[in-house]
Amino acid sequence: MGNVNGGNVSEYAIGLGGALTPISPGTIGAETHPQAVAISPDAKSVYVANFGAESVSQYDVGAGGALTPKSPATVTTGAEPIAVAVSPDGRSVYVADAGTNAVSQYDVGTRGELVSKSPAKVGTGERPEGIAVRSDGKSVYVANYLASSVS
Repeated sequence: MGNVNGGNVSEYAIGLGGALTPISPGTIGAETHPQAVAISPDAKSVYVANFGAESVSQYDVGAGGALTPKSPATVTTGAEPIAVAVSPDGRSVYVADAGTNAVSQYDVGTRGELVSKSPAKVGTGERPEGIAVRSDGKSVYVANYLASSVS
């Protein structure tokens, strides 16, 4: 879960009956205003859209679920990244950039690190604020807050 004003990501284990327990140390640093979190299908990588930093933090998931920053710890996005989605095959990551009316798109490297696709950004409707990838990986849908439409 991202902590918008805290600049960090809280980490929890799920126990019996679905109860949450903090994973030590309990939080890990992120960039300014972490807004959204997505996890890779293989559960080895976590990606956090940092609304105030024009970046995505990228983490490895260790034993017990604890996060450690990848190298590099962040990749650049457009302005105000607000949502992040991973393709079902784990080979692509998409970020809705609300401030630039675009989707930043990335290939996922062998270590789970993000590398910009070409083109690095694709235009959307006005103020994209939600993003999802179809379960077969053949389509991406973006909810545009001010355009009252889906791209």
